[in-house]
Amino acid sequence: MPSDKHSVTKNGKHNSNWNDEEINYLNQGEEDEMEIYGYKESFAFKAAMWVFVVLSLGVLRLVFHWWPHWMLYMSHKRCPLNEADKVLIVDDYEKKFKSLFIKKVKYISTKSLGLENGLDHVDTTPELDPQELTYLRKATIQSFEIHLANSALREVTEIRAIWVKKLCYIWDQEKISFQRLVGLDQGLMKSELHEFKGYSFQEQYIRRIIYGKNEILVKLQSILTLVLLEVLNPFYIFQVFTICVWFAENYIYYTFAIIIMSLFGVSSSVLQTHRNQKNLHQTVHTTDIVTVKRGEEEYEEIPTTHLVPGDVIVIPAHGCVMHCDAILLV
Repeated sequence: MPSDKHSVTKNGKHNSNWNDEEINYLNQGEEDEMEIYGYKESFAFKAAMWVFVVLSLGVLRLVFHWWPHWMLYMSHKRCPLNEADKVLIVDDYEKKFKSLFIKKVKYISTKSLGLENGLDHVDTTPELDPQELTYLRKATIQSFEIHLANSALREVTEIRAIWVKKLCYIWDQEKISFQRLVGLDQGLMKSELHEFKGYSFQEQYIRRIIYGKNEILVKLQSILTLVLLEVLNPFYIFQVFTICVWFAENYIYYTFAIIIMSLFGVSSSVLQTHRNQKNLHQTVHTTDIVTVKRGEEEYEEIPTTHLVPGDVIVIPAHGCVMHCDAILLV
């Protein structure tokens, strides 16, 4: 097995000596192939960056808001992916439209499963009631299985993961790369699906952390958040500069005209965005109660948002609305 210091280039070869000119890929060879670069926080870089932010009276921080990858360059240094705590993903769609994503590498371990606050750093950590917390404190699960896009089935006790475009990518130590996490629709035969007996609460919980909730999440941002995001737009920053110039030149009426137009523009944009978010949230947010199998002759009713790949759902005699893709086992 290659050592941790190896890296993967586009031709798939492993190099024992990492250098920052090598390019790693997500979904290598596929239509949605993306470049990925590892970064590790540097205390010296970060301290120097904040010194410049203070000296610039916050202007540099505003620039970082517009171009977040610049902040990454100034506070982190390049490193191999297996050592990275943040990654920069470059999506060059058809070599015409380039998008940059900065993602934090999340660490998930079965050792943290029984701790009430052990997984707070994971964005997808489900909320738990007191009874569920009691179950977790008594957790005895030692490992869990993950299914990767390369048809690999891994039995692991801990993972390093990133979420890009709503998809989870797991660090595969054998392939020395991030591989896309998939459901049970890939790499399994029908006979294997018939062998599923359902998950215990602990097993389902950790899969919920990895796969996320079974729902289409549309975040509702507050009016204040939307206002702040809107006024920090470069256009309105330029408007503030323009207002200051015209006011200094004693063009009072023109200054007030710009202020009124800017307030109208911000208000209409914020209200429209908030209305769209609310309507979309109401459209896609649906939930129900289903019965799942927990083991031999053991069943439990859970919300449909708690379903994970591998759950065995009991279909009632009167039928039901399916809130997920499923295979009928008869």
